[in-house]
Amino acid sequence: MQGDFSRDTFRPERGYSSVRLQQGRVSVDADWNEQADIQAYLERTALTDVIGASGTPEPGGFGVTVAGDGSLVVGAGRYYVRGILAENVEDRTLPAQPFLPGVPLPTDPGIYYAYLDVQERLVTHLHDALLREVALDGPDTAARKQVVWQVRLERSG
Repeated sequence: MQGDFSRDTFRPERGYSSVRLQQGRVSVDADWNEQADIQAYLERTALTDVIGASGTPEPGGFGVTVAGDGSLVVGAGRYYVRGILAENVEDRTLPAQPFLPGVPLPTDPGIYYAYLDVQERLVTHLHDALLREVALDGPDTAARKQVVWQVRLERSG
């Protein structure tokens, strides 16, 4: 991830459960970011411990079905991968996925496995102009992490 961060201080092996700010001390981005990383780590670890490496509530999200016109449809819903929540807010055809970066879809007939690829990416004001602070005449203030997902197909055998 690229961003203007002073340093990345989170290390799970240290066992820290929170960051405690103190009066009269300098406040830096690394402390706030480490607190967010600790919370994400604890949440995702707990979800993985309870759900497993992947899973979905009933009825399952991201089911791939064949529509009447032969197109593949990715069903709406939620799915957890390594504790990260991926959410598809509406049924959509495979090529209409919101984070599909021009991946060619297979054209050869055959049997294919569908799998869900889930990642996080850093979003700055360069990607989303709404992150600029209009009250201060437009500077960027903070970046965001965004969960992106893609249903991909891989030919069997």
